[in-house]
Amino acid sequence: HKLLSPNRYLLLGQFNRDIALFKAFLIKWTLSKTAAKTALFPWTSQKERNSCRKRQEKIEITMTEAQFTKELIDTLIALGLIEDLGGLPEQACQLESLLSKEKLSALFALDITTAATIAADKQVQARLLLKESAVLSGLEFCKRVFSCLDKDIEVEILEQDGTYIDVGKGEKVEVALIRGSARAILIAERLSLNLVQRMCGIATNTRKYAQIAAPYGIKILDTRKTIPGLRAIEKMAVLAGGGTNHRMGLYDAVLVKDNHIRAAGSITKAVENVRQYLKEHP
Repeated sequence: HKLLSPNRYLLLGQFNRDIALFKAFLIKWTLSKTAAKTALFPWTSQKERNSCRKRQEKIEITMTEAQFTKELIDTLIALGLIEDLGGLPEQACQLESLLSKEKLSALFALDITTAATIAADKQVQARLLLKESAVLSGLEFCKRVFSCLDKDIEVEILEQDGTYIDVGKGEKVEVALIRGSARAILIAERLSLNLVQRMCGIATNTRKYAQIAAPYGIKILDTRKTIPGLRAIEKMAVLAGGGTNHRMGLYDAVLVKDNHIRAAGSITKAVENVRQYLKEHP
């Protein structure tokens, strides 16, 4: 309870609501009474999807790719808000309810500093500034964070993801403008910046290696060594930087590694097992 809801003004019952929120987003699309339900990532190719369907006896697509992406992003935002605010008010246990302007006062009350210093009707304009050269990535996620707190907030994106911007020493470049409730903007700024900064960092570093490899006809691939829960956005950042997504998970490709070889007995045996498995599970 202390980890999820450190704010001393929250009731013990908030813990149960936090747990309900976690469960709702993490298993909403994965469990069924009759069969396991699988949602495939939006960037999985049609060929990979067909292959995945053939290799799994029971597979059911429970939502469109766009819906899956949206729920995944909403989950990240919900968890980020729980970390920042010490929990979510009862009426905001489902992220979609955060879009209701009538319920915002309860959420704002969890940010003690903002509630104490900023008038509820205060309107401001904020600027998202790039302070060093980088490849932009994640601006749409930034926009989503703000809109989840207040649907009336306007976010004007000035530069598109994947754009490399050269920033001179001591200069700052505007990449987005945010207009609306001062309280909502102050609450959302750190979560939105955390996502954008991480994605820009990945995209920029990817670009550096992609440019070195390009003259030799080499592609830079990513791995599964991602922060748990952030794989989707981190791999999107790789694409923005000119890299190439490798397999998204364990379900969409065979990749025999050293531990597989040790467990199988030899690389020959491992490859033979793979070929036999694929014959039996075309």
